[in-house]
Amino acid sequence: MRTAGMSATMKTIVQNNCTACPHAELHPMQHKFDEAGWNAIINLMKHANVYGIYQGPDHKASPVLDHNQKQLAAYLARARGPGETSM
Repeated sequence: MRTAGMSATMKTIVQNNCTACPHAELHPMQHKFDEAGWNAIINLMKHANVYGIYQGPDHKASPVLDHNQKQLAAYLARARGPGETSM
């Protein structure tokens, strides 16, 4: 069951973790992916530094993105998925 609190938490995670990179501020608004696509993006970005540069698979993953990846991918798919969105 999805709650308003969960959506608010996911929105906060996006704002705090997905808008710091110079290219990323509008990324979630420009692209539409299904849950698998958002998982792929999160897999990449959780190994990026604060400049959005991928550090490789051996780089320690962002704990916030790593811990919340499944819920975050589902949230982004609902908000910016290929079908009708919650936005």
